[in-house]
Amino acid sequence: MAENYLITGYWGEPHVTAENDRGIHAGIFGAGRFVLPVGEQFRAEYIGNNTVRMYDGKLMNNGAAAGIPAGKYVDLLIQNAGQGMKRNDLIVFQYSLDSSTLIENGNFVVIPGAETSGTASDPALTQGDLLSGKATLDQWAMWRVSISGSTIAAPEKLFTVSDNLADANKNAREAKEQVSSAKKTADDVRTDYDNHAASQENPHGVTKNQIGMGNVPNVSTNDQTPTHTEASALAKLTSGEKLSVAFGKIAKAISDLISHLSNKNNPHGVTAEQAGAVPTTRKVNNKALSADISLTASDVGASPTGHKHTKSEITDFPTSMTPTAHTHTKSQITDFPTTETWTFTLEDGSTVTKVVYVG
Repeated sequence: MAENYLITGYWGEPHVTAENDRGIHAGIFGAGRFVLPVGEQFRAEYIGNNTVRMYDGKLMNNGAAAGIPAGKYVDLLIQNAGQGMKRNDLIVFQYSLDSSTLIENGNFVVIPGAETSGTASDPALTQGDLLSGKATLDQWAMWRVSISGSTIAAPEKLFTVSDNLADANKNAREAKEQVSSAKKTADDVRTDYDNHAASQENPHGVTKNQIGMGNVPNVSTNDQTPTHTEASALAKLTSGEKLSVAFGKIAKAISDLISHLSNKNNPHGVTAEQAGAVPTTRKVNNKALSADISLTASDVGASPTGHKHTKSEITDFPTSMTPTAHTHTKSQITDFPTTETWTFTLEDGSTVTKVVYVG
């Protein structure tokens, strides 16, 4: 006979197992651990006398359904901590499987934590996978109870409450609508952003004062009219200095250059030697060369133009005289004096030319 894998059907004998239900529940509701939105949803409160009372509710633990019947509750005992000591206890839903009988059990128990004088921590729990069919123990923390000495605090919820299918579908529809609306808004924002980013029309109305250019005139480069005050002394340009300061330095340099070029008083202190000229301290026949000089016949060892000799002064006076009126050719005169031209360069760079007779 072939195997029958039908779950929701009549076999003629019991055949629906807990494993079947868990798999279906996990597929519909999810394989996690959560409380269903019905009843008191396991509301818990401390009612005194070391007792925490937990009210009705339904839960899903890896597809396994469990719960406290409607209108019922479970009282759980919490022990005091030692004097000056602290402890965290956990109220858990505990699943267990007797491997010999295969009987499964689910109940609510208190797992006490370790006492400490410092900061209390939760006790360790055993986790198992009920869907695999291999778990023999699984502990799901639902509430934390903090104890300090004999003081028991109100329980702190550790579980989440799921939506039912109707609420989940409603939330999904609303979420889809919100996503669609958000997408449209995002598309509109993107379009506005792209248009804004592409705009070259100063959409924010930024002024030149806002970007630190309030003192810059709104003119073309060649029409700039920078102002400056001429510097009092020559100075080098410095990187990063203001244009008004730089122009002041440049104006001072140009002003001094113009004044220098028009100065004819030897501003560089050039000497006659550097210029290749004769110093004014030099003399000719004891006459300074600081101005034009005139040389006399005596200066050059010559007789004056108008002079006379007596006959006795002439040692080679001839015995016969040439007539008073006579002529000579130049070639006949053997001691005809010669001349030399002397050129003198003065200290101011000018020259003086003189013709000197040499005999």
